[in-house]
Parts: sequence; structure tokens; C-alpha cells
Amino acid sequence: MAGRGETLHASRARRRRTILRAVAVVVLLGALTYLFVFSRHGYLRRRELARENERLQHELDQLQAENVRLREELESLDDPEAVEKLAREKLGLVREGETVYRFVEKDKNRKNAEEKAAPPKP
Repeated sequence: MAGRGETLHASRARRRRTILRAVAVVVLLGALTYLFVFSRHGYLRRRELARENERLQHELDQLQAENVRLREELESLDDPEAVEKLAREKLGLVREGETVYRFVEKDKNRKNAEEKAAPPKP
């Protein structure tokens, strides 16, 4: 009987060790999953940083294109004709003795309102 009791005790001890190992493996896998997915350097954070990097790269490309355009505009200001054109178009400047004629279109909504408000013609 003593032999059978020891075998039963050894069997229970083996079973307990197996369960403890399984629990340890599950806890370890859970911890590793947390570290690789949710931690500060995990997958989700890397994905977020990749999206932000892409957005910033797009913004950088736009700013570089604008920078090129502004450099070209600056270089064109070395030409007196370009400066004169810019002064006329942007600032409305004219040469001495010139007369400027401007044609202004009526606002379509305002024109329609005036037509409706006018008395009918007999």
C-alpha cells in the first residue's frame, strides 16, 4: 500500500507541475504579447509613428515644392519687367500719366434682386 500511495502522490505532483508550467507559459505569452503589441515600442505605437511619418513626409514635400516656387519667384524679381508686372497686378500701381480703366461685373445675385424689385414695365 505504501507503494501505491507514493505513486498516487507522485502522479499528483507531476500533474501539479504540469499545470504550473502551463500557467507560467500562458503568463509569459501574455506578457510578451503585451510587450510586442501594446508597449511604448510595440506594434501599435510603431504603426502610429509610421502614419505620422507619412503625414510629415507629405507636408515636407509640399513645403519643398513651395520653397522651389518661391525661389523661382525671387529669381524672377531680378528682371525689371517682372517687377513692374508684379507691381501692376498685385499692388495696382501705374506709371505717371497712365489712366487705368477697370471693368467690374455686377454681382449676379444683386442683379437678379434688382430686376425683381423693379416695377413691371407697361
